[in-house]
Amino acid sequence: MININLLFFIYTTFGFLFINVLIAWVPSASLILLAVRDAWMIIFLIILIKKNETFYVFFLVSYLLLGIIGIVNIGINSSSIIVYVYGARDLFLIVMFFYFLKQEELSFKVSHVWFFVYFVLVLSMLEIIAFYAGIGSTYRNVFQIEQYFLSKGIISNLNGGLLGVRLSIPFYSPALVCSLFSLLIFIKTSAFKKILYLIVSFYTSSKILMVVLLFKLSRKLAIFILPSIGGGLFVLSQLLPQVIAEYPNSIYSFHAASILDHINALNFFNGEFFSLVPKLLGESSIASLQILGKSDIDGPESLLIARLLDFKLLSIGLVLLFIKELLNSEFQHKIYIMLFCTIIMFSSLSNHPVAYLPFLLLLANEKAYSASKK
Repeated sequence: MININLLFFIYTTFGFLFINVLIAWVPSASLILLAVRDAWMIIFLIILIKKNETFYVFFLVSYLLLGIIGIVNIGINSSSIIVYVYGARDLFLIVMFFYFLKQEELSFKVSHVWFFVYFVLVLSMLEIIAFYAGIGSTYRNVFQIEQYFLSKGIISNLNGGLLGVRLSIPFYSPALVCSLFSLLIFIKTSAFKKILYLIVSFYTSSKILMVVLLFKLSRKLAIFILPSIGGGLFVLSQLLPQVIAEYPNSIYSFHAASILDHINALNFFNGEFFSLVPKLLGESSIASLQILGKSDIDGPESLLIARLLDFKLLSIGLVLLFIKELLNSEFQHKIYIMLFCTIIMFSSLSNHPVAYLPFLLLLANEKAYSASKK
């Protein structure tokens, strides 16, 4: 009998890598390949139904139906369907995180998870080595980085890295690579491995690393985490404009402006938000606005805020979901929920299971091991 959890893991990890490479190399089939890649949502829904997770199923179905309402303003076409799927993927991602965070054991060998982690680590480290060896462009051409984004019909800026461009192989996304490896520092393993994870995360130049390190350093003083983030955001909002003014057209101004964009996501809650008529699910994202031919200036650099803007006042259910999970979880899980919330609050690109699932599965394995020792 097929182990559906193992199938889900393979599909969202190795399957994700393989399909992304195909999207880059076979752009004519990109639309079909994107649909196949995001079919993980169907597998996950089957898992929820098999496990009698009625609440999660009801939540997803309810918001998926609400998200269709906004299509009357755009019309049914390939672009609106892609946008809807992107928005649905974010909702499934949120529920997936909560579901697997609760798991107390693995239903397959943990070696499968570690093999994937090491496989990705080698590919990412090779990108760093290739740059220092002077063959960085050649290595990146193997993955057809630029063609990948053209195939998806979106614009992505990977400049501003320590080596000129930001490390993005093999996920075609610095945010996904950074999320995967930075979260693994919470898993019990050797110091050498954690150093390698941090090195790769550092070369992505992703702000997610700063968030993860903040939680890692203050996880035993959870009460101070959110005030620290709030205070830090205020200080940054005051200092970063000065950095941009004093170091124009530099790597410093590039990242200062990027951080400000993430912070300013909170400014999108304007008068339009206070309505009971939702937009098309996915419409508020930057990538979706590009697909729809609109200005991406109108989109927040935030996965979570984009989905709140989609549903407007009806997004209260999504907010209550986070509160419910936070209140009903043990102390350490509360830290991980707050960390996840912070990541998707200030990033719109850490948006696929591959960024979180290895961490969640290894965490479940640790719980099972600890329970066996009691």
